[in-house]
Amino acid sequence: MNFSFIFIIAVVISICELAVLYIVTPKKFELKIIDNILMAIISKDYFFLPFTTKVRKYKGIQEAYIRSREERGRYSKYTVYDLILKFPKKAVVLFYGKMNKKGMLKYCEQINKSIVSFEECDITEFKIGKEKKIILLILLFVPLVFFIAPIINNTNYTKDLDYLLYLYIYITATSITTVFVLLSLVINRRINLENNGKNKDKKNIDIDSESKRIYDSLIK
Repeated sequence: MNFSFIFIIAVVISICELAVLYIVTPKKFELKIIDNILMAIISKDYFFLPFTTKVRKYKGIQEAYIRSREERGRYSKYTVYDLILKFPKKAVVLFYGKMNKKGMLKYCEQINKSIVSFEECDITEFKIGKEKKIILLILLFVPLVFFIAPIINNTNYTKDLDYLLYLYIYITATSITTVFVLLSLVINRRINLENNGKNKDKKNIDIDSESKRIYDSLIK
């Protein structure tokens, strides 16, 4: 049995599984007031680490606007819309190639309103990201039905080379995907612990500074 062939096919399947998890992950946009500055925060998962959050922060957001453009299909043209965030020195695409203009305009108006009023806001693109864990279970466990069936039917699966080939491919692909998922969970946990530690240290510094300020004012 060609194990290099099994590994190559398993890698391709694993990449497809990770791609599905990446696609169903919603892109989250937040406007946060940090140190009296309006920060634009865009969060999305890394492709090969599907449960690890990738965060991009931008200062000085000026406005959000919609850009329309034409895409050419096989037989016709159609219009798509991008939601652009404008900053002093660059523009960042928040949502790309969407056909739902009404939904993009709603997001755009919400962001611009928050910028003008200097208020926080939170936008999550409508996807099935909340069901990501369910999708992961489907990707990993539903194919087992094909391997359990011959066992139930008393098939001599140990001599069925095609069956063994598919089983080895499935086990290898599942192992690869599981490693990436577990790795992403470990990294995400570490990131959260580091962020909590930084926030705690900052809070302690703020308390110490305030205590010192009050002490100095009493002395004077």
